[in-house]
Amino acid sequence: MWRRHRLGYSPPTLEGSCEDPNDQGMIYIFIILAVGGLRFYELALKPAHHDESINGAFIAGIWQSGWYNYDPTNYHGPLLFYLQALGERLFGWGIIAIRFFPVFFSLLQVFLFDFYARKRAPKSRWMNLVWLMSPGFFFYSRSGIHEAIFAFFLALAMIGFLEVFQFANFKGWIAVIWGLWGAMVLKETWTLLVASAGLSFLIVALWRRELRSSDWFTPRKWINPRLLRASRLAELWPHLLMALFALAFLFTGGFQDPAGMTKFVYAYLPWMKTGAGSGHDKSFFHWILLLSKYDLGVLAMISLTSVLGLFIFPRSVGRGSQWIFLTAVIHFLVYSAIPYKTPWCIISIVTPFWLAGLMVWHEWIASAEVSSEPKTPAWASPWRVRGALAVGTCALLVFVLPAGWRLNFVDPTPMGHEYVYVQTDRRFGDLMNSLFQQAGRDPRLWKAKVQIAGDEDWPMAWWLSPFTGKVHRRLQPRAQRQLASETGPPRLIPSDSERSVIADVDVLVANASEAKDVESEIQVNDYWTAEFPIRDSRVPSKYYVRKSLFPINPFVDRGDVTAHAEP
Repeated sequence: MWRRHRLGYSPPTLEGSCEDPNDQGMIYIFIILAVGGLRFYELALKPAHHDESINGAFIAGIWQSGWYNYDPTNYHGPLLFYLQALGERLFGWGIIAIRFFPVFFSLLQVFLFDFYARKRAPKSRWMNLVWLMSPGFFFYSRSGIHEAIFAFFLALAMIGFLEVFQFANFKGWIAVIWGLWGAMVLKETWTLLVASAGLSFLIVALWRRELRSSDWFTPRKWINPRLLRASRLAELWPHLLMALFALAFLFTGGFQDPAGMTKFVYAYLPWMKTGAGSGHDKSFFHWILLLSKYDLGVLAMISLTSVLGLFIFPRSVGRGSQWIFLTAVIHFLVYSAIPYKTPWCIISIVTPFWLAGLMVWHEWIASAEVSSEPKTPAWASPWRVRGALAVGTCALLVFVLPAGWRLNFVDPTPMGHEYVYVQTDRRFGDLMNSLFQQAGRDPRLWKAKVQIAGDEDWPMAWWLSPFTGKVHRRLQPRAQRQLASETGPPRLIPSDSERSVIADVDVLVANASEAKDVESEIQVNDYWTAEFPIRDSRVPSKYYVRKSLFPINPFVDRGDVTAHAEP
């Protein structure tokens, strides 16, 4: 096994590139293109969900004002909204524009890890297939939310620091700068990874006895001295200045709101209060249970990497790989300890394990192949282990691929599935498709009178926005409306009317429990009707669509769901 080596220098077999001249790189690239390309297939199949529709409203705000007015209580940075606005410019209004760039960056992450594995960890490159075909990674990369882009920038920052820490590659600092920049303009949770990485750095230094009491303030003992030369560090200033400028530009809306940077700092105060009591609280073991139900391949890779890193061959791992492995473990434990849990966070939580697995497994196999010490037991010989891992990987893929295909391309909105968290009921997607298709054939329908009168605003507020006659007006009991007419109108009741339902409404969405109030003010026989919840764990809504204006019943499943249309 490798012995401890001097700080700043890599194990001999890892110095420089580790590319295998016999590597079948084109096979991997073909698989990535084939499977990765599926992320764009039927991208509009599942209807826009709650969070995506709110993002769509932010995009509309950008087009109206010319910039995004950063709100620190939103807990998300502005980069995604500008990318999605660009998506609308490229593809037009619709869910494709909202989802394109998350899919694009998720594919970039796959290529990033495959490129890095080919260069630094060719003996464990096969692990990319497990993550590439993960149902969770696949599902959330096809959602128009921050997580997929956030995971890419986290991966870029970790690879950059690994290059500096283990391979003495100065260009790694550039990846660190831009990786952290991208994470900072997306989500406040980048601080959790930085804290985990810093603690891991100290543990590795102490564990390998390379950090003495006299070395605490001497960075040259921690990082290769040639990376700290003033002439080299000066090369980083342009990147630092550009990153700071871009950060300020985005958070201030192109310097329209100078207080944006103050808001950026202030955002971390309310964000730290979201850890409990928010309605998203889960147990400490939630992430493990979630993976055991839906992502056995990822859980198996995490478990095997943890066993190898902690118990089997800890001395065979280079210090950079020890750092990324401990970072992954600490990061996972931190997220487990925080009660606030939403399932899409799983892809950024386990991304460090993806990189850790590549490095740990490659270095153990490489060290066993070149070791001059007594041979390892027969069962632990590299070729036996690699063969077992290959068979196990194929078995896992055979097991998870059908579930992943079903979740992403057959039934992407199964109620009760824990990955399908705020996903809109597919029947509402069918409704919107029918309305859009009929309006596409008769442009006069875009002027239909639409009323959102129920408790749920999203995703309806965004999805119905192409109809120019859309209004929000809550239903109230008749006694309360009479009182309102006497004391002054509430915000959603016009002063010249006591009606809850607008006159001659064409499309109406209301709580099913208030159907009697609605139907006392309309001729219900004039409408197509249906009743179902907008999403899981919500009260049922009742939907009314005027027959004379929309002659095709929108609540009949015709198997032509596209979930995308443009006004």
